[in-house]
Amino acid sequence: MRRTIHYPESLLEALHLNEVCRLEPGLDYSRLTIDQKNGLAFLLESFLTERERMVMTDRYVNCMSMKKIAEKYSLTENRIRSIISQSLLNLNNRGEASLCSSGLCSQKEVYA
Repeated sequence: MRRTIHYPESLLEALHLNEVCRLEPGLDYSRLTIDQKNGLAFLLESFLTERERMVMTDRYVNCMSMKKIAEKYSLTENRIRSIISQSLLNLNNRGEASLCSSGLCSQKEVYA
């Protein structure tokens, strides 16, 4: 059975945001504020390469299957899976997940 992709819920689950930020109670991924969504968009735009950003956008925002993404960029599904895994790892290792949990405005002095 295929898993349905929903933005931003699926991306935040893949990032393990509640675990990374140790949020108690956990952030409801389906009820993000505009500022939290802006923080997520900033995170994707600022900390991924262009290729990673395009693949992650197709997967999580446009809800495309890995097979469709692979066809679009003439790559193998394994390569797409690898790009997604590396992108998630890079985003988790940067420690910038607070942009999603607390929102971009609360962090703007750090990124100004």
